[in-house]
Amino acid sequence: MARTLGRRSSWAIAGLVSLTGAGGAVAGTYYQPLIYGAPPIVYTYGAAGENARMPMSLTDTAPTAVEGEVSKDGVIAQHLLRVDQARVLTSLVQGRFREIPAGTALARVEVAGSANLVVWCDLRANTKWNSRGAFECLTDTKGAGAFDQGWAGVSDYYFAAAGFNVVSSPRTLTSKGTWREAKPEEHPTLLLGYKWCDGDGAAKPARFARALQASGDKRWFVPGACASGATAPLGGGSFDLPPLKVATSAGAAPGALHYKVEGRLPPAPLLQPVLSGLADLSAPPAPKIDRAVAPPAAELSLKPLVPAGAPPVVVAGDIAKGQPFFTVGVRHGVTGVLKQEVRGKGWFFDKALPVGQPVYGVPMAGASATGLVWCAPRQDDKPKGKSPTRWAAACLPQNATQANWVEAQTAMMSVNLSWFYGSRTTNALDVERGPIDLPPMTLSYVFAGWSEQGSLMLEVRLDWGEGPQLLRALRVAPGADGVVTVKTMDGVIAVKRSGDAAQAQALKPLLAQADVVY
Repeated sequence: MARTLGRRSSWAIAGLVSLTGAGGAVAGTYYQPLIYGAPPIVYTYGAAGENARMPMSLTDTAPTAVEGEVSKDGVIAQHLLRVDQARVLTSLVQGRFREIPAGTALARVEVAGSANLVVWCDLRANTKWNSRGAFECLTDTKGAGAFDQGWAGVSDYYFAAAGFNVVSSPRTLTSKGTWREAKPEEHPTLLLGYKWCDGDGAAKPARFARALQASGDKRWFVPGACASGATAPLGGGSFDLPPLKVATSAGAAPGALHYKVEGRLPPAPLLQPVLSGLADLSAPPAPKIDRAVAPPAAELSLKPLVPAGAPPVVVAGDIAKGQPFFTVGVRHGVTGVLKQEVRGKGWFFDKALPVGQPVYGVPMAGASATGLVWCAPRQDDKPKGKSPTRWAAACLPQNATQANWVEAQTAMMSVNLSWFYGSRTTNALDVERGPIDLPPMTLSYVFAGWSEQGSLMLEVRLDWGEGPQLLRALRVAPGADGVVTVKTMDGVIAVKRSGDAAQAQALKPLLAQADVVY
């Protein structure tokens, strides 16, 4: 989990499934058709939650920057990568955050899962602060020569580098985008080279690590850590960037090296996204994991909320916007107390959790790790900051030596967390598991209206005595008969439209001690 300050980490609650019971991917926008339940069919390409890869190949184009002088942050041995398959838009499409004009080449991206989804993503340079790392992806669901569905793509670097590459949250396009197959020379390209990413070449050896640059983007991105690269000998000499050999000597300019590269990366398809450091590019990826078949880690199979108290109720009659159509009493399924003080420190930040502090556990998955995250709810005399409630909580995702102090989404449960590594760190946790005393809670499904496409807008809320607090907002598509089916607690709830209101009915009885889906 060790990353530099400024690199944001996002963790989501483990075990996401759709309201209809199908498998889904971690990540998404504000409205996403995913909720928590028993472990679903979820595939990953390595990093927890990662579900997308872009097939591409090293071309036979002669590499550039193979001899000359290089200074810190310079890149040598630059090879051309080309996306294997692409389609060209022949009409404009309005994306989530920008237009995709006619003539744009879209790269084929494969989304892991039982549906074998393929999307076509706009890889034009995207460096805006408010959308960096976000990409619009399209699908032609009918195979009719027109894209009719948009998907949200999220990637550390253009789906080309191993790390965090996710496609989720489909939406119907307001206007279809026609397309044609791209000519070979129209396929999107990237450069793969070796960046001088550490050391000054004088007191500390210059270190070179694998780096990528997307077409139209001036940045060079080093996948993973620079430390996994190779160093040039101080004072000159040869070193290996397998299969390349690099000879160096003192450069004419201060702080520069003269270099000459022998060999090249062989033209070939890449079997997985570009790996960090000097890892073998020709290595096949690790087998995909089917979490519905492979037994999950013991910690990840725990249920954060379990039924307790009031039995499940499906509300009859017309349900107005903002009213619940399903409620059930719940409690935390994983609890304990701190055995030692936990102190969080950061810029203008110094807080502590005392010995005996009650905590609850949430199995979560992030880009590079999975595990049980402990959260510590605390009650104040009045709401603080932007919080609407007197109760608030600090969640503490951790590795072997330290944790990060992250304010929870809501006091009694967080389905996702986001923070900057190193911004607020604590000592490692020591938790003694056992029952704790917290307010009784009610989980509800709230009717939030109907979308223009006829989908049910549903909010999952949790109330511990301070009013129902939002956990997740969902958009759920209806079946062919116009009825939305919601599966929870081994039962089925049918929700249908009644003017601007909704009506709910239990098609299959809900079992009082079955898993609550949220």
